[in-house]
Amino acid sequence: MKVLETEENKEVIERVLENLREMCEDFGPAAFRDTMPELVENIILLLDKKAFCQTKLKKGEAEEDLEDVEDGEAEDEEEEEDDEEDDDIDHDEIIFGNVSDLILSLARAYGNEFSVSFTQIAPHLVPYTSDKYP
Repeated sequence: MKVLETEENKEVIERVLENLREMCEDFGPAAFRDTMPELVENIILLLDKKAFCQTKLKKGEAEEDLEDVEDGEAEDEEEEEDDEEDDDIDHDEIIFGNVSDLILSLARAYGNEFSVSFTQIAPHLVPYTSDKYP
C-alpha cells in the first residue's frame, strides 16, 4: 500500500496493480484481510486520477503547496511535460485497465462480502461508463 501512496513512476504502479490482482486470485480474501480499507481508498484515488503517481501531490497537499520553477527551467520542463503528457495517456489507460481487473478479482474472491467495498468504489466508476471511454 505504501508503494501506491508514494511511487511516482506509473510503470511501477501498473506492475503493483498486476501483482495485487495476482495475489487476490492466488490467495483469495485472505490476501487483503487487514488492508482492504486502504486498498479501496487507493483504488478510488486511481479512478479519480488523484493518486500520487498521477498528480505528484501527497495526501493533504494542494497544488499551491508545490514550489515554483525558476524561469530558466520552465521552458525545459514544458517540453518534458509535453512528452510526458503523451506517455501519461497510455499509462493512465493501462492503470485503469489494471484497476478494473483488480476490482473484478476482488469481487470474485470476496463474493457478496465485496458489496460494501464496491458501494464505495461504484460512484467513481460511473465516469468511465460514458462514450468517452471505450
